[in-house]
Amino acid sequence: MILCLDASLSCTGYAIFDEKGNLKDKGIIDTKFIKIKDSEIHSQKLLYIFNVLNKLEKEYNFDKVIIERSFVKFNKATKAIQKTLGVIELLFNKKDIMLISPQSTKSFLCNKNADKEDMIKAINFLYDLDLSLKKKEDNIADAIALGHYYFNKEK
Repeated sequence: MILCLDASLSCTGYAIFDEKGNLKDKGIIDTKFIKIKDSEIHSQKLLYIFNVLNKLEKEYNFDKVIIERSFVKFNKATKAIQKTLGVIELLFNKKDIMLISPQSTKSFLCNKNADKEDMIKAINFLYDLDLSLKKKEDNIADAIALGHYYFNKEK
């Protein structure tokens, strides 16, 4: 089984594929409900992400973990994402971890200038889904896009 992650401190999207590339599960790990006192200390959110991913690992026993490579856009958000990636790498340290850039998945599915709505439409078409930007499901679409890219381009 393969876990694909669009990592974020507030809303991590995940997609789970079997070895043949069939989408088996998808969802988000939403930590927005966790209130923090200090905007620099994220331990409660990180622990929640760890626990959800650990539960998924116990259920599926992943062989590979594919993570969307982060990029520097806003300093504070980049630091938070790096903390989230640290938790993911710690949890899956014995697994085969692969990083894929968002530009790679965008270019493969749509074009390099694709926006969130374009990516959602492409994933909905390819996987017969009904994801919506209004429901903030772009993180799920990004995670599915990682798996789609891996099975159709990398393998």
